[in-house]
Amino acid sequence: GWRFWPSLGLSLEKVALRNPAGFAEPDLVRFERGEASVGLLPLLSHKLEIGKVTLSGAHLFIQTRADGSSNLS
Repeated sequence: GWRFWPSLGLSLEKVALRNPAGFAEPDLVRFERGEASVGLLPLLSHKLEIGKVTLSGAHLFIQTRADGSSNLS
């Protein structure tokens, strides 16, 4: 979902970023719900005012294999 006034915002549900093949877990990161917003009027003055940032049900899986490769590479 998008929001445009009085802040510019975005909300997402059930998001997953996949790991490359060969890692123990299929997802690098996943979350049930995420939301972020920034003030709209300050953007017009080249200023960034962060409003709200939330993550619910977040899971982050970082792995380095024996050969030294990482799922963050």
